Amino acid sequence: MTYLTRLTLPLAVTVVLLTAARVQAAPAPEDFPRFIVPGSEKEMESLRALYWLHYKPAGPLIPLWDEWMPMSTLWPAVDAAKGAEAMRAKWRAAFMRRRFNAEGYIHTEQHDGLAHAEGWPFPLWTQAGGAGWHFRGTGIGGYDAPPATPEGWKVTGGKGGEIGDKGWGVELTEPRATLQTPAFAVPARRSPWLRLNWWAEGWEGGNCYVEWTTTDQPQWTRGNRAYFSPPATGGPLNTSRPESRTMIPVFRVPGWKGVITGVRIGLDNPGPAQLVIKSFHTACDTRHSVNNPNFIRGCHDYFRWTGDVGFLRDQMGRIRTAMRFILSEFDTRRRHCVYTTWVGHEGRSGIRYDKDGRKTLSVGDGIGSNYWDLLPFGGEDALATIYYYDALLDLAELEEEIIRHPQWCVARGADAFDPADLRAHAQAVKDYGTKRFWNEKTGRFGTRDLDGVLYDYGFVFLNNEAIYYDFATPAQARSIRSWISGTRIVEGDTSTGADIYHWRFGPRSTTRRNVDYYFWGWSNPESVPWGYQVQDGGGVLLESGDCLSVVAEEFFNNRRRLVPASEPNDFRRLAVK
Repeated sequence: MTYLTRLTLPLAVTVVLLTAARVQAAPAPEDFPRFIVPGSEKEMESLRALYWLHYKPAGPLIPLWDEWMPMSTLWPAVDAAKGAEAMRAKWRAAFMRRRFNAEGYIHTEQHDGLAHAEGWPFPLWTQAGGAGWHFRGTGIGGYDAPPATPEGWKVTGGKGGEIGDKGWGVELTEPRATLQTPAFAVPARRSPWLRLNWWAEGWEGGNCYVEWTTTDQPQWTRGNRAYFSPPATGGPLNTSRPESRTMIPVFRVPGWKGVITGVRIGLDNPGPAQLVIKSFHTACDTRHSVNNPNFIRGCHDYFRWTGDVGFLRDQMGRIRTAMRFILSEFDTRRRHCVYTTWVGHEGRSGIRYDKDGRKTLSVGDGIGSNYWDLLPFGGEDALATIYYYDALLDLAELEEEIIRHPQWCVARGADAFDPADLRAHAQAVKDYGTKRFWNEKTGRFGTRDLDGVLYDYGFVFLNNEAIYYDFATPAQARSIRSWISGTRIVEGDTSTGADIYHWRFGPRSTTRRNVDYYFWGWSNPESVPWGYQVQDGGGVLLESGDCLSVVAEEFFNNRRRLVPASEPNDFRRLAVK
């Protein structure tokens, strides 16, 4: 089953499966937390059972979830031998093995696909009209391409062998051998990266490169080159180890433009060598802009729940590196928001309609940047900006604690941040974002592309998190809650009033029908009924948690509740009848 098929499964099926699992689940142990609200005992027991159902198998997943999972799984004070310490150990190990690239970007770590090796597995290069040769596949159903042969490849300074169980074997017999692809024609914008999956032996270091021809420049030139390093494996060829996944950012070279017609790989080998190529292909930029802030926030939450000073001492340098990547890559100091210029992430939709209503696809546009992987968040990204705002405050708190506790001996060298500066910058981000992303007509937040266009489909998840992370002003929070509760009707919305909680366990993810704001691969959204796509009127249990968190945050801080008295009770929606 492909990802497109999975995403269109009726949400009702998901609810039924969850309910069935709930009924069959073993009861929670006595020391598992209880929720006590006088007069709502049945609802609280239902909530406890639901939490136990999901807590029992829970633990670290990929970095995408580092925003939500640590805070949700570390707080229960269950029997240390059975639960709490084991959960803490899982999270400690997970954060310590999160992979950074040389620039400080944190890998997404989802399963493999025909896309960026450090990003989300789609959009696939086959969807973008790219070029590729897969001598061996990914092994992931729905995320593979037809098998290729070396026919048409030109090997200079060596000889190509057979395709084995790992890929195409190539023996290099002379120094500085090259491998040239068959001719093809691919627009450069649709293929900002090249990806080489391979094993190699016979040299360390070296300046490998790719060079290319275009319709405007049909000759090989040194100006049309991008350099990369061979695998630093050492020793003889060993294909029992995972392959090296080399990502080459050709979009950064000015000559990568127009229509690319061929690629040649220069191996810069000093002498005889061997390599096995599993695949070589163009790739969309499928990196996620939320990985770094989520890592910072997850590490912060882990430390605050555990007091693990050894962890903080070991990871603080990586936490700071994660923040510096955000500051540099997204120009946040100057822009006061996460300003995403990655190719395909400019926030524009991949579906366009002309004045007569005719649909066209803008291939390469609208690539997702977070959990909501069909939606073109990017450009001036409201959701990533909220996460960034929270990460700034979390890092400021960690830096303050380190200063207050010199006995911890956590290094404060040249990479340390000034917590006061972080807090001041966070306030500037909030001041900008609460104006820039606010839609006065609907009384809620939307997101903008690099052209400044505001998109607002009633993003419940965006607005709930704006409240939870104290990004929204009090007046904005009241406006948002009155809309989600159904007491305020937003003209033009598909779902209003009580229907916003159609799925009972939580609100819809969006409240306005969306048939034109997606990445180009989701090209026929109108064929999916309203509510049968989780990103268009559907729902996820996460949203119920968001709503409950907002209410609880207000209650425990002894603030005036933002929720109108007439709002339906979120706890009661979770009751099993």
